Amino acid sequence: MIDIDELVQPERGRVNMRVYVDEDIFREELRRIFYTTWVYVAHESELRQPGDYKTTYIGLVPVIVSRDAGGTVHVLVNRCSHRGATVCQHESGNAKSFRCEYHAWTYALDGGLIGISRQSGYAPEEVAEFNAGLQAVARVASYRGLIFASFAADGTSLEEHLGGARPYLDEWSDLSPTGSVVLEGGTWKHTYNGNWKLQVEGSNEGYHPEFLHRMSSAMRNKAGSGAGHYPWAESDARGLDLGNGHSIMEFPDNRVPQAPDYVALLERAHGKERAARALNGSWRMAIFPNLAISQANLRIIRPLAVDRTEVWQQHVALPGVPPAVNIGRVRGDEFFYGPSGAGAPDDLEMFERIQEGARSVSNAELDPWIWFNRGLRGETRGSNGERVAHTTSEVEQRAVYRAWYALMNAGASKSSIAERR
Repeated sequence: MIDIDELVQPERGRVNMRVYVDEDIFREELRRIFYTTWVYVAHESELRQPGDYKTTYIGLVPVIVSRDAGGTVHVLVNRCSHRGATVCQHESGNAKSFRCEYHAWTYALDGGLIGISRQSGYAPEEVAEFNAGLQAVARVASYRGLIFASFAADGTSLEEHLGGARPYLDEWSDLSPTGSVVLEGGTWKHTYNGNWKLQVEGSNEGYHPEFLHRMSSAMRNKAGSGAGHYPWAESDARGLDLGNGHSIMEFPDNRVPQAPDYVALLERAHGKERAARALNGSWRMAIFPNLAISQANLRIIRPLAVDRTEVWQQHVALPGVPPAVNIGRVRGDEFFYGPSGAGAPDDLEMFERIQEGARSVSNAELDPWIWFNRGLRGETRGSNGERVAHTTSEVEQRAVYRAWYALMNAGASKSSIAERR
């Protein structure tokens, strides 16, 4: 008999490697995390016009994010209510309706059933039995252009869920004089043979870069040692557990000087104080369970199986700024990310090595625990209750597992996983 306390012990900073390899745990994560809490699905800039849509996933559930003729955004399960086939195959586009190619049942942009082929073959009472239309995800909300959805009809609001992450999202949006960012330039999709939580952990991990990313550091500063690009251990860079699994890596000593014409644009649009907050922010963020944000990209984390994960990375551009600003953001991203990037492939290699090591947990003679306890005893509390420690302290990883522990325990008996084994 097992329970959640035997898998994750947040206050000790340790995690059982079974959470990376156990199929039953993975299924429970989908049910209790991805199908319960708020999950990122799209950005409003991807749905600019009525009829625009995007297909994506919530856990293993295919969904369509669509904007109807009245401008309302819907998140619909991409599954025909007749026989279950997906009704939209394209990743994005503009449409007046969605039609299942199997039997030509047709659905409106809000999911309503608007056409049944050869309907005369059905008796009226047979038609009445249908669950009309595409099933809609219970709740949809957005914050600063980021659209989230939740299958749970009740629960905390999106703003409550984001909590301490909201001021950082405000800064991020205010980097444009329009107060909003846009996603453009396509999507870099990549998979790795490892558990989804490894990417969540690794998105905000300040302990590894000076070791794992030595080559990118050497390339960046042309010094050969790699010491100059990741001097975090000797700086006052902070890690913050913002609550609900969200975290921040802050780099106060890593602010990039900005061109005067860009600064002037922001000051005219937002005022000097608000513009300064946006320009002085140098950070990376993770929004639990499936979103990571840097200044110039989004990464959407998609679990495929207990040991297989897909990541979608999209570039973030700033409308209304001098072209040189966006060009600089592109150059920074292409240096580190992509299959020929100087840093991101390093991380994927480590995720697969961790997964390989975790498979050994099936040997009962071996210690099953791994540790995220670095700096645990040195955590302090910020003015808003956030947990604060140095960014190399693993406070960001503990944030992930505090949320994991809370959601996996919520409303469930401790034997729920064992009963499914």
